Amino acid sequence: TISRAINDFQPDVILAFSWGGGLALWLLAERRWRGPTLLLAPTVKAMACVACRALPRFPAPSALAPVHVFHAHHDGFCPESQVAVLSAAGCELHLCDDNHVLLRRQTVEEIH
Repeated sequence: TISRAINDFQPDVILAFSWGGGLALWLLAERRWRGPTLLLAPTVKAMACVACRALPRFPAPSALAPVHVFHAHHDGFCPESQVAVLSAAGCELHLCDDNHVLLRRQTVEEIH
């Protein structure tokens, strides 16, 4: 399982893209990961829809290590409505003029 992999590997940071970003957000919400996190276009709303579940409830922002989220304005997989949820959870949002793949030069430079 993911929790076992985190315990075995003991990463310093989690970097996740798309579906993996959604999984990382769920890990944060369930407090199975508490470390620094970098998320690229996390599909948490799509995951909730597929699972027929509500979006996860996140701990108070002060309880989270830094969570940076790069979210594209033109992303068909990550709706703009996610932005308010992630912001309220204390994530630092980086809104990009890009699509889901986040490969425009300006986006890549901001991530770097």
